[in-house]
Amino acid sequence: MEEIMKKRQKALDEAYEAQWDGGRGSHHPDYDPEATGEGVVKASRETEELYNAIVKNDIKTVYKKIEEGADVNFLFGRAYKCPEGYTPLMVAAHRGRLECAKALLRAGADPNFVNNGGDLTLFWALDGGVEITKLLHDYGADLDAVSPKDWTPLSYAKAKGKYGATEEKGIYPEDVLKFYGATKYGSGPPALGDRSPRESYNPRSKEELGRATWTLLHTMAAQFPDRPAPSQQRDVKNLIDILTRMYPCGECAAHFKELVRNNPPRVASGPELQQYMCELHNQVNQRLRKPAFNCALAGARWRALDCDEDGVAACAIQPANSSLGARRWPW
Repeated sequence: MEEIMKKRQKALDEAYEAQWDGGRGSHHPDYDPEATGEGVVKASRETEELYNAIVKNDIKTVYKKIEEGADVNFLFGRAYKCPEGYTPLMVAAHRGRLECAKALLRAGADPNFVNNGGDLTLFWALDGGVEITKLLHDYGADLDAVSPKDWTPLSYAKAKGKYGATEEKGIYPEDVLKFYGATKYGSGPPALGDRSPRESYNPRSKEELGRATWTLLHTMAAQFPDRPAPSQQRDVKNLIDILTRMYPCGECAAHFKELVRNNPPRVASGPELQQYMCELHNQVNQRLRKPAFNCALAGARWRALDCDEDGVAACAIQPANSSLGARRWPW
């Protein structure tokens, strides 16, 4: 059996070498040997293998290829059927390959690279999730950079609406960028997709309803006072209790009730409530077989409302004995 396995491995190795064909072939699936003209540049073998390792999320091979001299800033362009081009970091960021992106950045990958289509690396990163965006920011990505098309990360994020290629589909990358200090909007692009911008958000399924509900709960937790009044603590507990009975999805409500019974609300302070909501959300994600969110980043993912125009007090959670709480509504 061992001899058979050796023969099979030898055959695979020979086929792999034949594919490279002494540099005339390629290990990249999109390589076009017929491409000619200005800007047609073929990557080294190590760089193509680096690309494949990123796609497979093979971090061990990523480090190996970097050590072997792979070009972490190579532009896979016309030779790879992509006139606009993309770098290894763009691929890692777009696919949410966090550890691969870390390795590339440590090796000198440029987080501010702009491809031939005028796209910033951050544009590609917006599909990668909160932690990818934070990583590029940590390595010096300019959150207010303006592309040749007069697009900025904020204007691109606003058009895109929500993350698409990750499990964090209820998050608005626009909010994440603002959390880390982005302020500048460009002139485009137009909205991407038919339902991505937040203005068109309208739940049509229990999944979308769930995301909307979690947004409400997390935002409430983000605005909850550091030193809440007893009435505010009681109100939060009552709200959670009501959801276990009145939530429009009966199956979801029953599961939520079980979670709350085993893990009662912690409402001593705003930060404590934020952590509680994140932990509760992760328990639901576990049941749905979704990845857990890093609760240390809860403040970046779910923020208090922006009340700069009306003043912070206009968005503050009101205690039960406030004038707002005593108001008689007309309906």
